[in-house]
Parts: sequence; structure tokens; C-alpha cells
Amino acid sequence: MKKSVFGMIIPAVLAIGLAGCPTEGPGEETISPATVTGAITGSVFNKDGSANNDDLTAAFTYIGYDDEHPISGCTTGFAINNGTITFTLETPPSGWLESLSEMSSAGLSVSNSAASVFIFGYFSNSNRDDWFEDNLYLEKDEDHRASYWYVDRDVTIKGTLQGRDDDDEDALPYKYVYNLNLEKGWNSVLSGYSLSESTETGTIESGKPDSSYKWVYYH
Repeated sequence: MKKSVFGMIIPAVLAIGLAGCPTEGPGEETISPATVTGAITGSVFNKDGSANNDDLTAAFTYIGYDDEHPISGCTTGFAINNGTITFTLETPPSGWLESLSEMSSAGLSVSNSAASVFIFGYFSNSNRDDWFEDNLYLEKDEDHRASYWYVDRDVTIKGTLQGRDDDDEDALPYKYVYNLNLEKGWNSVLSGYSLSESTETGTIESGKPDSSYKWVYYH
């Protein structure tokens, strides 16, 4: 359950809002935005921590969380050669963006509910057989990952979502805390997740990944 829940922490907020789960007020100070410009580069590692020196450019064809958005749609210069990934983020097509009004309806404090977002969480291989395999994440570990959010205008998102998925009898109560300060364009977002016997918690906040974050290939 951990991997699937973590993978959906960010995009699942739309479903949470529609489900009418209870919420709390923001209770968080606004933090600095973490805008992203220019080329992104880094080393690629395997799950066991060893360096991956393969040329993997052709292995990945999609980005996002639903595997419907081609890499070429919002990146240029994408390549993974000799264990190094390089790409530049470009403006995604307007049809890829989703309104943040659902987050506001869910009880989060959204400074501009007219804003729209596209979330790029990882690279994926369109030919994979397993949802968890053939993915490339920027992560500190499996419970702490970075993603890229594009917004069409400046917006802050703050607050806490609490509740339980009534459609899943095995689901634990959850608590997700949001503290995002997003500027128009691309921003980096850090997400953390933890699971105990009684609850699952997550944090989603603006922030730039430090040197402890690596590109990790799950295959």
C-alpha cells in the first residue's frame, strides 16, 4: 500500500475534495517559492544505490502521474546518456492543465482558485507491465520525492486535509499538510510520506531538492 498511496498523494487531492473529507485551516507560514528555470541535470542510480550507466533516452516516453502525457510535450533536450539525465522544462499545452478550484472546494486555502496546474511527478516507460516498474523518480528515498508543478499564475495553497477513504474498508485515516507558494511557470515541490499502524501522513511543500535527492530508476 505504501508505494501506491505515496504515488497518489499529490494528484489525489481532487478526489479527496469531491469525497467531502474533513479539513482543517492552514496553520502554516508561507514559505519561499522554488522556481525552476534552465536545464535540469543529474546522475541516475539503480534502486540498490549503484550507478546506472546505461543510455536510457529511448526507455522513457511519458511523464506525469497518468502516463498520458508524452515527454516531448513539455521538455526539450531530454536525454539519459552514460548515467546522466538532462532536460529543460517548457510550457505544457493548455489542455494538460487542471483547475485548482477543486482544492479550494476541499477546504484548502487557495489564493487564486482560477489558477490551473500541471504536475510532473516522474518519467515512465509506456511498455511497462508493472505500475511500479520502469519509472524514474527524483527522490531522497521512497518516502521523500520531488516533483515539478507548472501553474499559469502565481498561487499559494495551504492547509490540512484529514479523513478516511470510506470506499476502502482497509484504508487508514490520513492527514496531508500542504504549504505551497507557486509562481507562474515551473516550481519544484517536495513531498514526504509516513505510515504507522493507525494513520498515514503526508507533507507537500515548496522546496528545492538538495544533494541528497537522486534520480532513481525502478526497473
